[in-house]
Amino acid sequence: MGTLDMRLLIAVLGMMFLTLSAHAEEKRLALLIGNNDYPASVGRLSNTHSDVATLKASLESTGFEVITKFDLNRVNMLSAIHQFTTSITLAKAEQKEVIAFFYYSGHGASATISRAQVNYMIPSRETVTNEFELEANGIDLNRVIERFAQTEAKAFFVVSDACRNELATSFTRGSSKG
Repeated sequence: MGTLDMRLLIAVLGMMFLTLSAHAEEKRLALLIGNNDYPASVGRLSNTHSDVATLKASLESTGFEVITKFDLNRVNMLSAIHQFTTSITLAKAEQKEVIAFFYYSGHGASATISRAQVNYMIPSRETVTNEFELEANGIDLNRVIERFAQTEAKAFFVVSDACRNELATSFTRGSSKG
């Protein structure tokens, strides 16, 4: 994401969050993941960490408790997502309304699996050069969103800044890079 795009995203998010009325029983939680570290077959990225830092400052200024994670492998990404949804569920159990925000910056790809288009986040240090590796090593974004919906947060924002233009794959038909 370019600097201008990131500034526009932050401005729009800032306006959205300021319009949500905050009260004493509301909790704002955010999980931001920035993955730079990929093998040569996937391609290293350079701006994800700075994008996360910029977004973190913006979210904190609107009252969010922000968790940042960098260069997570598959297991650690799934663990961070699980911990995040658990935090939301615990806040709901305390009778708090939760505004949740998830941001992923890193590589992504999509593939047609059983005639359905599936979007994947690609964890750091994972090799993904074909559809099998994508399904085995990637994280299904649709399933993550389904999991977020189960938290019953008052509002849940999901932003995937997935760079797909550098991913050199040898996917079979029905798959795409962008």
